[in-house]
Amino acid sequence: MWIGEEFSMGKNVLVKPFKTYHVIPSQGYLIYVVKQKLKAEYVGLPGDEIKKLKFSGIVITDVIRSPEVAFTGDTMVFIVDESNLDVLRAKVLIMEATFLDQSVSIEHARSFGHVHLSEVVALADHFHNKAIVLIHFSARYGQEEILSAIKNLPESLQSRVSALTEGF
Repeated sequence: MWIGEEFSMGKNVLVKPFKTYHVIPSQGYLIYVVKQKLKAEYVGLPGDEIKKLKFSGIVITDVIRSPEVAFTGDTMVFIVDESNLDVLRAKVLIMEATFLDQSVSIEHARSFGHVHLSEVVALADHFHNKAIVLIHFSARYGQEEILSAIKNLPESLQSRVSALTEGF
């Protein structure tokens, strides 16, 4: 799958790759749930009238695409890319946070195509996700350091952020 293509995973689910930024070509994936919603002008009509409209060929619904889960994989901060706005609205965002403290600079993280946690903090207002799962931490950090970094996030992030440390 290439960036911008969509792949149906069944009746109501689509996967769409999105552009990420790493030292090699990369992409993330966004899962949408697709629903049909009755258009506002038909809300409140009796069922038999709605049925007649539908069978007469009138489009009575709007297609609603709800971004549910986004996975960035290896990437620098991707937020500045306007085409990735749905990633920031997905209910769950799974993203890397390779570097957590000032022992590594933001510039160093970017030069290797990675996210520094301080960038996430600086751009916190852009994240509209209900949950953010951080992954892909540098091996220099132990589980205690990772969990401590999460506990020290601003409240607007801390309540939504968790770290996946098992298996990484």
